[in-house]
Amino acid sequence: MNLQQLLVQSIKDKDQVKINTLRLLISEVQKVEKNRQKPNIIKIVQKEISKREESLGYCEQMDRFEAAIELNQEIDFLKTLLPEQISESFLITIIKGEIDSDGYAGLGDMKVILSRVTKRVEGSISPSLIAKHCKELL
Repeated sequence: MNLQQLLVQSIKDKDQVKINTLRLLISEVQKVEKNRQKPNIIKIVQKEISKREESLGYCEQMDRFEAAIELNQEIDFLKTLLPEQISESFLITIIKGEIDSDGYAGLGDMKVILSRVTKRVEGSISPSLIAKHCKELL
């Protein structure tokens, strides 16, 4: 089901959180298309999740609990649009395999490892988690 179909279904269901989130997401996709680029929906969804997680932190600091609840609902919905997530233990196994395969040893090699691992698991786990585990293992 594409984003437009999801939006139509959300309108029929009168689910305001999904309606607002999908409209914003469609807008972001259209911005990318306007720049004559092919949109990568997974990256756009991940970016939107990151934005909302950052906003969630600010809402909690300012005791805006109603806004925080809505942001949590939006994050949960956006996560359903992503492919199935891999476990952190499997990610660590992939990173160790990359490190061992070419004998990488230090943080200077981190960029190469990040690039390779990110291509292998694209959209299946947060890029910040990939970076965190790479740094720990090097």
